[in-house]
Amino acid sequence: MSAHNKKNYRLKWWWVALTGLTLVVIIALSILSMNINSIAHTQINKLLNTYLAGGGSLDAIDVELAEGRVEVKGLIVNSPQHFGSTPLVHLETLALDVKLISLLGGSLAAEELVLKDLSIVVVRDDEGNVSVLNIVKPGKADAESDTEPPVDPDESGVFIPSIGIDTIRFENIRISLIDGLSKQQWSSELQLDLAVDDLQLRDVMHADILCGKIMFALSGLRVDQPPGFEMEPFASLDRLEIHSDGLDFGAPEMVIESVRVKGPSLSLIVQKDGTFNLQRLGQIFGGPVEEPDTVEPPKEEPGILKRLIGMLKGRRGKADEQITEVAPSKPSAETKRPVIMVKKARLEDGALTYQNDSLPKKGIALPIKDIELNVSGLRLFDTREESPPASVSGSFALSQPEDHPTAYLGLLGSIGHVGVGFPLINSQVRVTGFKLDTLGAMVPSATRKAIGATGLDADIALAVNTESLHLNSSILTDRNVKYNTIKITGPLNAPKVQMDKILLGVVGRLSGGIFRLGKDSIHAGADIASGGVEVTKGLGSAALNIGKSILKGARGVGTGVVARDKEQIKSGLTDSTAGTVVVTVDSARNVGSSTVQGGASSYSSLKGGARLNAWNQGIPARHEAAMERAQNALTTMPYPPVTE
Repeated sequence: MSAHNKKNYRLKWWWVALTGLTLVVIIALSILSMNINSIAHTQINKLLNTYLAGGGSLDAIDVELAEGRVEVKGLIVNSPQHFGSTPLVHLETLALDVKLISLLGGSLAAEELVLKDLSIVVVRDDEGNVSVLNIVKPGKADAESDTEPPVDPDESGVFIPSIGIDTIRFENIRISLIDGLSKQQWSSELQLDLAVDDLQLRDVMHADILCGKIMFALSGLRVDQPPGFEMEPFASLDRLEIHSDGLDFGAPEMVIESVRVKGPSLSLIVQKDGTFNLQRLGQIFGGPVEEPDTVEPPKEEPGILKRLIGMLKGRRGKADEQITEVAPSKPSAETKRPVIMVKKARLEDGALTYQNDSLPKKGIALPIKDIELNVSGLRLFDTREESPPASVSGSFALSQPEDHPTAYLGLLGSIGHVGVGFPLINSQVRVTGFKLDTLGAMVPSATRKAIGATGLDADIALAVNTESLHLNSSILTDRNVKYNTIKITGPLNAPKVQMDKILLGVVGRLSGGIFRLGKDSIHAGADIASGGVEVTKGLGSAALNIGKSILKGARGVGTGVVARDKEQIKSGLTDSTAGTVVVTVDSARNVGSSTVQGGASSYSSLKGGARLNAWNQGIPARHEAAMERAQNALTTMPYPPVTE
């Protein structure tokens, strides 16, 4: 055989071998493709029962290699023994469509990621063991891996490929917590939904992440009362929903189109022995819940004013000499946070119940309903002075005891520099139709006699900048008595408080009761002074004499005036400056008027029950007028806020 023929012969056999090998691979892949679902299903079920303490099962898996699609159905991870029969994880559907061609370029691109009907139930038993921490069989979790961790010789970090997903849909993700450590079982649950379009994880380590439209929803939240408490759940929420048309996590500004909170509710309860449900709820996560044998008196804490200011400034609730300012971090290219712009935020149908049975006599109950809050143009972490403030409005209704009419609160304001130290605030608050009986024993009998009335309307103005604040408050009773009740001015770390002497007893009881602070808490870091009282026509002689006697004890600050002519009741509060802080109380003549028997008449022209009925019936109309005054007053407050 010639050399040329030998060469052709060898080439022929190479082609035959290559063709045969190709056919074998194709046949093997065909067989694998036809049986991959069965193989994967068997192996996954074997692994679930080999490594998991409670075992598990998988109903079906569908792998389509040519199309890059994987779909899992009916995955169950059972809870370990002694944690009940409810599965720890129950997944109905998981689907992933991958673009295989993208793998050739070192990235991962997917058309769709879908997760539907996932239930996660975490249980803690009566010995404090948590189901999710005992999911792996003993010995399996401690087994050492035969493989060494990857070596990173140049310390460049772990390589994470670029990931792009066209569509992400997480639907009906339910999470439940069940605690059996205490005698009474406690539970909590919620549901999550997420929809994201065009997610691009280009460089996760450097926050190079982009996405198109996004919707996140939390619904069906329910948190039980802790053991030993009854009534409605501790907290619940119908739905929280957040929408954005697109986010760039590396950009200097991110925009949230809307945030909507519907049906939030919270129930705060203090029992007769002083046990607070919020504190008891914290004990659920900190250790066994035991009934206290004795009730220790509350520890002395900083004054309520300093505590509020400290929270806003980033302080901890410590004694004055222990307070440490939190220094803001210097902005840099590496640490500067992006500005988050929230175009619209709305809270609706909110409810809050506060019940304190540890107070004298009947205690108090404050059921607040119809809570609404609207915010537009909110900018978080924005330090630019030229940035406009957010507009805020809020309201709620307070159900009052003993068949008293509903009281209303309305709030209007503007707020800026949120999230970067103390925010800039201008605010006007109006309270209409509040009855003293609502506070029960919190209002001393001497104060009730001094006020000589059963209810009141209140106007409050607040201006806060980075260094100081100015708050003015005034009330007008159903007897047409006006009190300039409280004024707070000065630097944030040492404000001066001027308070009407008639309120000192109320504040002391509120501090030791509702706020559960020390008896001297209101004095911490504040200078308390007596304020003034203005008395208009229609005030009974006994109450007038008491009002006069109060003024005799004034310490020379805001001594006030006793006025028989209601024309002397001026708009605004003591020392308010036009164009800076203005609370428009108007005159008692305007505030106290109501339509009675077809004609306009002042409450002071009525007597006894007729006057009280007219005042009660006029609450809605007065509140509407009060909010109009609040809007006018807010427009006169300059921004940035002026507190001088």
